Amino acid sequence: MCGIVGYINFNGLDRQTVRQQLERAVARISYRGPDASGVFVDDFAGLGHCRLSIIDLAGGDQPMHSQDQHLHLVFNGEIYNFPELRKELQSQGYEFQTSSDTEVILNGYHCWSEEVTAKLNGMFAFAIWDSSKQALFLARDRVGKKPLYYWSEGNQVVFASELKALLELFPGSPEIDPRALDCYFSFGYVPSPLSIYREIRKLKPAHQLSISRGRMEEKRYWSLRFAPDHNISEAEAREQFESLLGEATRCRLMSEVPLGAFLSGGLDSGLVVSAMAENMSQPVLTNSIGFGDRQHNELPLARLVADQFGCDHREFTLEADAAGVLPQIAR
Repeated sequence: MCGIVGYINFNGLDRQTVRQQLERAVARISYRGPDASGVFVDDFAGLGHCRLSIIDLAGGDQPMHSQDQHLHLVFNGEIYNFPELRKELQSQGYEFQTSSDTEVILNGYHCWSEEVTAKLNGMFAFAIWDSSKQALFLARDRVGKKPLYYWSEGNQVVFASELKALLELFPGSPEIDPRALDCYFSFGYVPSPLSIYREIRKLKPAHQLSISRGRMEEKRYWSLRFAPDHNISEAEAREQFESLLGEATRCRLMSEVPLGAFLSGGLDSGLVVSAMAENMSQPVLTNSIGFGDRQHNELPLARLVADQFGCDHREFTLEADAAGVLPQIAR
């Protein structure tokens, strides 16, 4: 994962002050991206990024800028169909300076504007600042795998991957939202668009947000259809599932760093490992966590799956110490 943060002031900003604030904000979430970090500031906007390198280790640093220097992007996530989109953009005359999926988003926005979001197959939260139009574009993936918080008031906008980074640029002290607190105790999490703070929102999954001076427009770009298809048999449905699982796994295997799987011994992780084994030329690296309490120990089940698919299997055993790690969990 990576971390993104940004501050927009349509009335203008103090570059040095905002740069310092962004550097502190990026430092607060540096564990999200320990490989590189960067900050961009102009007269109206500042963007910050910390990077975990997966694709194009040498050329994908951010913030990334378009060749005309009008578009500036910070992005957290991974775009699985970026090779196909890259070829489509090249056929329309776009040139690429890197082999990263980040640059595909940047050129895609230049080509298709806000319609680029619907073309992306992946997990993502990103922000694009158009300095020529003084406009900000935020987008979040279809099911909300990547987080994106924002606050807006008057001519100011702040956004970030995490609240602790956003608060470095937030004016004053935010108030706890009682509705969000009730949701947390009821459901174990705070659903979008709420955050634990009254003034700060989460961009909803499958939504994009366009902001310019005096204008804010939120749009849903995708909806999941739940209606069942009664025209196919169980065998046909199983065949479709296996095909989709294989393709979903295959497209996630693009990486310039080693890949592995967390194997619990359950149905979900076992299916993922089986699909990985079919799509990889070397044994799948699997990691399993066991506990001293035999009642909750799934290591024997995980070992059966690993043996079945010839995995390079690692096992680790933990003794629970919830009180000892509570401060780290809370952070």
